[in-house]
Amino acid sequence: MKDRREEMEISSYYAQLLRELDEQRQHGVLCDACVVVEGKVFRAHKNVLLASSRYFKTLYCQARKVPGAGPGDAHATAATTVTHLDIVTAAGFRVILDFIYSARLALTSRNVIEVMSAASYLQMTDIVQACHAFIKAALDISPRPEVAEDVGVAPGVVGGASEALASLVCSVRSSSPGWRDGAAPPTPPATRRSPAATRAPGAPTGGRTRTPRAWRARRMPGLPTSSPPL
Repeated sequence: MKDRREEMEISSYYAQLLRELDEQRQHGVLCDACVVVEGKVFRAHKNVLLASSRYFKTLYCQARKVPGAGPGDAHATAATTVTHLDIVTAAGFRVILDFIYSARLALTSRNVIEVMSAASYLQMTDIVQACHAFIKAALDISPRPEVAEDVGVAPGVVGGASEALASLVCSVRSSSPGWRDGAAPPTPPATRRSPAATRAPGAPTGGRTRTPRAWRARRMPGLPTSSPPL
């Protein structure tokens, strides 16, 4: 039998690995990082966060070189590194953390702005690009009067994130060449009707319409109402 070598890639292994790591995170197994956002604590693994975000990579590498260093962003305890994120929102970070452990990004019209802001701060370009694509798709769905409906804003009930997205969609769409091309043509100005169009049937068509002398006499007090003999 000849010496045979082959490198095989099993694609299902990646999904299985993520599922196992996510299960460990959900049960707090070997979690050595706590991220505090708006008072909420998110437990995770430092190596997973470091591999997913350039922000965490820089933060944890600096904390390792100089323990306790940094402007209060992260500090090490006996077994856990606590990181405080004051710029992002808890809702946006939760979506990003779930993506890190599942490779599935749950975007909606109500959270895309928060997720994009958090991803930009954490230097996760893949998520930022996905948010851009999500917003671009919202621009191409339907005409402008239906923008609020497209982005999931209920009539009369507009949340902060939804209002921001709706405003973004409206502003970008109104300045987009594609929107201008697909818009309905402007309403032409009202045309002034000519006197001929309003003239009574049988009236003379040329020159000024003259009032019969009998009618003029009735309107002028003291004048006879009958026409003078011809």
